[in-house]
Amino acid sequence: MLFAMHKLASKSGKLPSSQFRWLKGMDRNLFYALNIGLRKAPFLEQCAVFTQMQWEEFAENVGYRLTEPCIEDAIDGVEKYLAKLGLVARQGEPQ
Repeated sequence: MLFAMHKLASKSGKLPSSQFRWLKGMDRNLFYALNIGLRKAPFLEQCAVFTQMQWEEFAENVGYRLTEPCIEDAIDGVEKYLAKLGLVARQGEPQ
């Protein structure tokens, strides 16, 4: 709900993330979740919120109601990114 309110306010330019920079020291996860704004790609800390937002917008557009979080795409993306960096083994490869 906070993200939806922030996104709506961002469209009118009334609530830039610089206005709640203080939140980063208190709740880093919430700060990054709200700081997505209208970005096309999220920071790592925002992946789950960003993916959920995209699924909720899609569901609303097609008249479907989500009954549980849809963050599998975010998890897959992070795993692929870490494998690309060589920090984790790709699925099916020996460790």
